[in-house]
Amino acid sequence: MIDVAALDGLRPTPDRVRETVFNWLQPRIEGARVLDAFAGTGALAFEALSRGAARAVLLEQQPAAIAAMQVAAKMLAGPDDKCTEIVRADAYHWLDRQQATPPFDLVFLDPPFADDRMGHLCTLLVARGWLRDGARVYLEQPVGRAMQPEGLAMEKQQQAGQVVFGLYRLTS
Repeated sequence: MIDVAALDGLRPTPDRVRETVFNWLQPRIEGARVLDAFAGTGALAFEALSRGAARAVLLEQQPAAIAAMQVAAKMLAGPDDKCTEIVRADAYHWLDRQQATPPFDLVFLDPPFADDRMGHLCTLLVARGWLRDGARVYLEQPVGRAMQPEGLAMEKQQQAGQVVFGLYRLTS
């Protein structure tokens, strides 16, 4: 398993938070198309797949994290896994340059807290058609810098330590 503490910018979602989020999402996971835009260890996407999501795209820039996710994907689904796509990419550039087909049902946004482009990323998701009608977006933000994403309505929100985490839905 990857030592996330050794990789710059990686901050795994705590187990308690992940459990809460998946309790919120359980009715929406079956058959969902998932994007984990700052995958890190891939825990959020892999959890969604284990709960019935149809497909997951995991974006990550750290080569060591990507290698660990590839190993995990093979262990979880086997060598012919067609449900998991792991891409070495900057989430902002990938979402701005790729074709938004088909759109996602569920998006996980858990960026490094030093990154202050969350508003831009949410705008890209909405404006470029990355979200299917009824899509949900999970967002982790630092306390004191949490923002309300444009085009998304908050459904649920909680705080755990220095993290505000919430579930948002597409408003259009």
